[in-house]
Amino acid sequence: MNLLGDGFATVLKFTGMLTAAYILLLWLASVLWAFRDIRSRTLNPVSQVIGVAVVALMPFFGVAIYLIVRPSETLVAAYERELEQEAIRSELHALVLCPSCRRPIEGDFIVCAYCRTPVREECARCRKLLSLDWRHCPFCGASRPVRQEPISRAPASGIERNDAREADGPPHTGNTPGAGAAQPMASQRPRRVQRDD
Repeated sequence: MNLLGDGFATVLKFTGMLTAAYILLLWLASVLWAFRDIRSRTLNPVSQVIGVAVVALMPFFGVAIYLIVRPSETLVAAYERELEQEAIRSELHALVLCPSCRRPIEGDFIVCAYCRTPVREECARCRKLLSLDWRHCPFCGASRPVRQEPISRAPASGIERNDAREADGPPHTGNTPGAGAAQPMASQRPRRVQRDD
């Protein structure tokens, strides 16, 4: 009987030791998990110490408290979110707007679909679309002709009048064909025919 009582006490003692070891192992695992988890969520050493201390000083209940107060996302998730936001911002920044009506235009538009303002021009050599402010085609290397501003019909000063005449070409003389059409109507007077009476 004494032997049976000693065996039962030994089994009970062994079971208690196993249970205590298991609980200690769970506690150590929860502290280690909290340490690794808080390091993946923040770089602040004070927050890391507080998070591990809550789990270490309050076994099992500390894990529940830690899960409530820990940062909601990991550093990797926060970095990926920032990258996504940066990509969206750069995409919005890269969005081309019409210089006239400020509406978005696609990359293959030649004119704005809303106001018909020219936004791109086709290269004469390779037929790729070029921005209006480019001087050379980056695809084939061809130089683009310089676009001149239209000349006004009624220049305000004498210098502008001379520039306009030079741009139109040399003055017409009476010997060139079509010179009569170029002269103003006031200078064309009918000739008097003399009659022999």
